[in-house]
Amino acid sequence: MKVIGRERRRPPHEIGPAYEDAGIYKGDLSKVRVRLVPKMARNERGDLVVAGFVENNINVNVVFPGRRRRDSGHLVSRLQKVLKLAGGVAAFDTRHVEDLGIMVDVYGTFRSQFHRDHSGWETKTHQLMAAKWSMANEIGVVQHFGEDPVHQAS
Repeated sequence: MKVIGRERRRPPHEIGPAYEDAGIYKGDLSKVRVRLVPKMARNERGDLVVAGFVENNINVNVVFPGRRRRDSGHLVSRLQKVLKLAGGVAAFDTRHVEDLGIMVDVYGTFRSQFHRDHSGWETKTHQLMAAKWSMANEIGVVQHFGEDPVHQAS
């Protein structure tokens, strides 16, 4: 996969919270209940990307971008426990993913992506860019992570 625009990005030491958030949270933010499943990856920027399902089992990838990825350790640990309890990767591949995972309330914004297949057809997918999220821990206490986006002064 060719990465476009990487040479135009600012060096990390030049990116402050307001600049980072202005590039990530361009739309309206809303609260979305998502069942996150133990299918995780990192994108080219090192952001955590987790597969999930929203209402009516609609698939969505939730991205924990930028400085918020450092708050995602608890989430990763919980999802790894879910995977272990399900019997590992082999069992995960053969089970219904809708039956696995944890419920997370995500406060963020959606963005669309287009992917072109080998024959030239494009498919539109949606990513939920997480700013804040909350989830119950193993004993039912709700924990909150992330932070509100920083807005640049006009």
